Amino acid sequence: LTSYLYKNSMLNFIDAYVQNINPINTPYVVGTLIDLGCDEEKIQALLNNVGHLCPVDALVEEVERRNKLKMLRMWLEARVAEGNKEPATHNARAKILVLTNDE
Repeated sequence: LTSYLYKNSMLNFIDAYVQNINPINTPYVVGTLIDLGCDEEKIQALLNNVGHLCPVDALVEEVERRNKLKMLRMWLEARVAEGNKEPATHNARAKILVLTNDE
């Protein structure tokens, strides 16, 4: 479904799907979009729209598998700013800090 919608320039339907119908599938949608060469800004906008409804563990796994973990930095920082105490969120942030040599 994601491939079809992306190839037919229907990103707004992908956005509606992950926001309103099945936010649990967001990690797999993001993985597919990365594989299809979707612009990172569009993926980040999609994630920002879904927000805390997206499961962090699965998202980190899908993005890390494609060596794009740095793409999640701002999204993860927004989750922390919301008061997220989930270990997966903080572990992913730590991985990014190590990858980018930040403190």
